[in-house]
Amino acid sequence: RLIREGPHPPSQSMSDSGGASTDEPAEALSRLLVDCEGGPFSERDASANHRVKNGGNMEYLLVKVILSLISIGIVITIMVRRKKYSKSSESRKSTFVNVAQSLGFLYQDSLPSIFIKTLESSFEEFKLAPLNFQRTGYNVIEGKKNGIQWTIFDYSSAAYFGKFSTNIFKVVFVAECQNFKFPYFHVVARGKNNVKLPKWLDVPVSKDFVNFDNFSKFSNEYFVFGKDKVAIRELISSPLITYLEKMTNLITIEALADRIIFIVPPDVSLESIAEVFESIEQILNLLKKSV
Repeated sequence: RLIREGPHPPSQSMSDSGGASTDEPAEALSRLLVDCEGGPFSERDASANHRVKNGGNMEYLLVKVILSLISIGIVITIMVRRKKYSKSSESRKSTFVNVAQSLGFLYQDSLPSIFIKTLESSFEEFKLAPLNFQRTGYNVIEGKKNGIQWTIFDYSSAAYFGKFSTNIFKVVFVAECQNFKFPYFHVVARGKNNVKLPKWLDVPVSKDFVNFDNFSKFSNEYFVFGKDKVAIRELISSPLITYLEKMTNLITIEALADRIIFIVPPDVSLESIAEVFESIEQILNLLKKSV
């Protein structure tokens, strides 16, 4: 219709203009093509496309800023934790040095790997961590007292997954008693008194479980394992059980031949390390009396 009538409004006929059209159909078609190519429709579409493009860019920039802020937060968190860990490590080392000096023992930063491998080959407490964990002994105190060779150290078994890690910490006391031979036994600290445990922990399934039902508090706090049950019941005497029941810090004990290890929780206060050592000495004296 536009081509036929030209630029006139639809209500205006060609006869109204004197019988001839002022615009030829070709000229009308040319104007239509100009409108389509460079007219207001093209400008409006370009403006819309520009807004869409800018909107997409803004969303991309916003996501990029958020990811950058998250990355910065992670880096800051890691740096703060490393700083805290560094301070804690220095404080812990200082405490172990002071304990060594008070006992007249020697201090060294790390434990030979052969010593750890020897413990791992003999004691169940050092077989709990998976084999791919990195094992380390550090803050080491060594010395001899009353004929007993002592090695005290922090023990860590860790697995690293990129920036993350899983760690198991223990404070270990190793006593080498050349003149004594202990039957193998394992006293496992299971939790403080009156703390309810899951049923699968309440009823040990091991055939090496040694029953001490006559001592209810001791049985609530410890599991005892070993093959020679008669010898173990004689070794873990009533005075020893009474002493263990009175202790604030529950101690895991494992013995084999002339070597016995004592493990305390890693959260034991640094200031009480020397006191814990005195308690362990008393436990060892009670064990020696029963051998």
